[in-house]
Amino acid sequence: MKSTKIAALVTAWGILTLSACGGASGGGAEEISTIGTDPKIIVHDLSVAPGMTLKGRLASLPDGSCLVVTGERAGEKFTASPLWPKGAEPTLSDGRRGVSVPGFGTISEGDSIVAAGSHWEAGDKRTEGVGMNAPCLAEDGFIVFNRDSFQS
Repeated sequence: MKSTKIAALVTAWGILTLSACGGASGGGAEEISTIGTDPKIIVHDLSVAPGMTLKGRLASLPDGSCLVVTGERAGEKFTASPLWPKGAEPTLSDGRRGVSVPGFGTISEGDSIVAAGSHWEAGDKRTEGVGMNAPCLAEDGFIVFNRDSFQS
């Protein structure tokens, strides 16, 4: 009887441990995908750590199909592909491409961005199969913006 209780406790502990790890590993409801066509944007439903304050300016690639964020980090200029929080929608108004961010508003080409998030290196495994054309993937990696962190 005692060994049955111990086995049940070990099994329950194992299930709880696996459940806790599942959220951190990117499984379950967490995902990265693309939406829109002009512009096409990357959105995420990730539990991203608070990270740091990220600053940059929204820009469009020459063909207009993709948005990037340009800025300076640690004294060096960068161009990164933004990953927007779930619920963000691509916009096109008066010839300016942008993104409508839930709980914040619209950020258009040329606008400054201040938000919390993280930098991911180019080729980060978490972005594999994202469905974005190679020219849209900036050489300096990705900026992952946290939900509800955008500042005016």
